[in-house]
Amino acid sequence: YDAPGGYVVGDAARRTVLALARDYGLREVTGWPIDALGVHCVVFRRPADLPVATVLERLRADSRVQLAEPLQTFNTLTAFNDPYAPLQSSLAQLGVAEAHRWSRGKGVEVALIDTGVDIQHPDLAGRITSTRNFVDGDAHAFVHDLHGTQVAGVIAAQENNRIGIVGIAPEVSLIALKACWQSVPGAHALCNSFTLAQALTVAVNSGARVVNLSLSGPVDPLLEGLIEWGSGRGV
Repeated sequence: YDAPGGYVVGDAARRTVLALARDYGLREVTGWPIDALGVHCVVFRRPADLPVATVLERLRADSRVQLAEPLQTFNTLTAFNDPYAPLQSSLAQLGVAEAHRWSRGKGVEVALIDTGVDIQHPDLAGRITSTRNFVDGDAHAFVHDLHGTQVAGVIAAQENNRIGIVGIAPEVSLIALKACWQSVPGAHALCNSFTLAQALTVAVNSGARVVNLSLSGPVDPLLEGLIEWGSGRGV
């Protein structure tokens, strides 16, 4: 329900969650209120002998449920591995050097939703203002994640410092939000609807002007709703 401090989960919502779990043989895994959409988002585990499609069909027909979808998986997109020739060629093709005469992104905050980021990387010095981890509490893995660090560099690597590459907007501030994780070394990192939804909510509420998700995956109504909400707020 709506309270002075925003949407909170009331007793009625909790009773509904328990009733849904009982009625459909589900087990609640986790949940959180999405203030932006005025809903309580819950991740349920279905019975092993009940197909996902059957569970979704039943939930979608229930008047107590606003939206039912599978917990979908997303993949990070490939970032450049070579720190020099390919990236610098792309900068030339995009006319980034010319754009830098007008703006390098100073005063603009970008929320990066990805894996973790090496916040001590010399090419990102002073660019990352805050971090959040929606995957786990592993601080060591956060700063050793590759994909988020690569994307952060493409966006904001310092120019003319004789290190690495040049970012598209080397004076922006970055908020590093970890919603993806490396399941197998060398493979794409993975994210899901739940971690991405949490990160998107924080990204928009942070006041960031731009949100970057270098991801691919299926159509997701929950994420679409959050993106529309953010777009309506000028992100």
